[in-house]
Amino acid sequence: MLNSIYYPIKPALINISLYLLLILIGLLLIYSLWFLTLNLVFFIGNIENIYQLFHPFLRLTVIPLDVLPKFLKFFFFFVIPLAFVTTIPVKTLIGIISWKTIIYGIFITIFFLYLSHRIWIINLRSYTSSSS
Repeated sequence: MLNSIYYPIKPALINISLYLLLILIGLLLIYSLWFLTLNLVFFIGNIENIYQLFHPFLRLTVIPLDVLPKFLKFFFFFVIPLAFVTTIPVKTLIGIISWKTIIYGIFITIFFLYLSHRIWIINLRSYTSSSS
């Protein structure tokens, strides 16, 4: 149970609901970024070290966006939107995020899901078996 001495903000039901929605959005975003990384297998040829490409980006999600310099904030909010994995859901829980940010997170996740799917389809069409 949250003690008001350590945590003076009591989240409202809407904040908890949005938090859970943004956790789902974050999971879908991680999935789509991981899937984009896996699409490199079509060009590289093996999958053994693909995880090493994505893991450093995933580790950056433990750093709050507020402690980063402005150019990295921009990068992790707009280019590779990892801010929607941890920072934005937590800020939503305590009620300090705007609706525009939440809506942007939903749309950017839909975009990355679409992009990863389209790239997968394009790669499948151009795939030729190495044994044939």
